[in-house]
Formats: sequence, structure tokens, C-alpha cells
Amino acid sequence: MKELLTEGLTHAHAPEVNAWLKATFAGQASFAIPGSPHTCRECSHWGRGNFGYEPAVAGGELEPKRCHRRTSLAQGIAGRAVPHHAKACSQFVAGEDRPAPVSAKRRRQISIGEA
Repeated sequence: MKELLTEGLTHAHAPEVNAWLKATFAGQASFAIPGSPHTCRECSHWGRGNFGYEPAVAGGELEPKRCHRRTSLAQGIAGRAVPHHAKACSQFVAGEDRPAPVSAKRRRQISIGEA
């Protein structure tokens, strides 16, 4: 997933703004909060519905999902899918029954050392 800042460019922003930009992924509803203990996976706006996992070759992680808050702010225009590990933004609302970051099968493989 492409980040908003490209390494190697000269940035004309204050250091804290650069930190927000580096932590933000295209498709998020707002700038990510670098020090946030939460991720998009924990937000009620992230990927409502069916949570698919990528194949075990990719580590069995959650597939990136669209932010529905971003879609509503953009008057129905959907943004890019955001990875589950992206830092939460200012639009974060804690969701219930959020999926684990890796599939149950992959968690078992990791716990018994088959990684």
C-alpha cells in the first residue's frame, strides 16, 4: 500500500505534519495519528462485513478494506483500500467484534512454531 510521503523528497512541513503524512495511507478518512494505540482494524468504519484473509503465503493477514467514513465524507466516492495495520485517524470509532489481525489457522501455525 502506498504511503502519502515518498522517501528522499525534501519536505516543507513541520516535523509533526511529516509524521502524520508518513503514518497516513491513501484511502483513510483523515490524517493518521502516529502515536495512536489503535489501528484501522479496530475501527467500526473499516471494512464492514466479510473480513477475508490473504493466503498463508502472505502471512495470513487481513486483506485491506475500504474506510466507509472516508466514503461518506467524500459524498459516496470510495477511496482506496486501507491495510488493517494503518494507524487510526481522527475519525476513529471503536468497533465491536473486530477481526483478529491474522487468521485462526495462521495463529495456530505461529504458536506451534511452523512459521
